[in-house]
Amino acid sequence: MKPGQVERREYNYKRHGTTCLFGNKNVATGEIVAPKLNATHTEEDFAENIKSIVATDPDAGWVFVLDNLNTHLSATLVILVAMWCGIPLDSLGKKEKIM
Repeated sequence: MKPGQVERREYNYKRHGTTCLFGNKNVATGEIVAPKLNATHTEEDFAENIKSIVATDPDAGWVFVLDNLNTHLSATLVILVAMWCGIPLDSLGKKEKIM
């Protein structure tokens, strides 16, 4: 800190044992689908969460409404969805590279 400068928090904060809740709601019925508690919220954790939701009814034609959290836009999730849709992985391009 410097005189006259507002205090800032370090970006590497301690979690102190907090837990990440994946609460998935079916907006048509209000039902909570495949809830999960994790110690982390990584892109792999989120992809596993999506897998567990889809596994409850693989033929449902799922539509997910998400915010722009980085795990919701991850390469892991893109690859998972591409495999489910039969899209060749070599046609996806490269992460962070505009084609």
